[in-house]
Amino acid sequence: MSETEKKHGIITIPNLLSLFRVCLIPVMVYLYLTGKSNYAVGGVLLLSGITDILDGFIARRFNLETNLGRILDPVADKMTHIIICAVLMRVFPLLTWMLVIFCVKEACLSILGWRYMRMTGIVNSARWYGKVGSIVQYAVMLSLIVLPHLSETTITLLIAICMGTHIVALFLYARFYLYSESPKHQNMQPADWQSFVMALLFVGSIFV
Repeated sequence: MSETEKKHGIITIPNLLSLFRVCLIPVMVYLYLTGKSNYAVGGVLLLSGITDILDGFIARRFNLETNLGRILDPVADKMTHIIICAVLMRVFPLLTWMLVIFCVKEACLSILGWRYMRMTGIVNSARWYGKVGSIVQYAVMLSLIVLPHLSETTITLLIAICMGTHIVALFLYARFYLYSESPKHQNMQPADWQSFVMALLFVGSIFV
């Protein structure tokens, strides 16, 4: 397969995994709303998170990255996060604020990403800080599903950490797009206090 075919390929294992993740969303919603075992819902969400990690690893390891995959993977993540968060809001009202922050972040990044693509012709894949935010959100959602009787303080702290990762990721993505418009900055890897804060929030979520 030529490099051009790989770039524009459609049927690849990473893309199929992303589609599989989309198909898991109605399964999770059905299980949760019909009062099935929280562990069953959590198991499906965990499976979704594992496929999220696998599709990126396989794409990079076997040189299967495609433009479609760069779009499909984050779309599958966003759909999962938004819908599961919306379902959980009736039990955990504080998630409303996290959903607002998440949607604002994604709206801003969609505009910046589209502008960047128009200027450079490059469809950017997710940065590491975006993946950290996604992992933290998966972890928080899984905790709230499997352990719904956590203390109010713990729930608030978990949601606050998740909101913090999204806010920091927004600033890092904005910086990346704004500084990457010239060719000499296209491979920029920011390593500053914002990166430190993101790493700290990630470690904090694991500790909690």
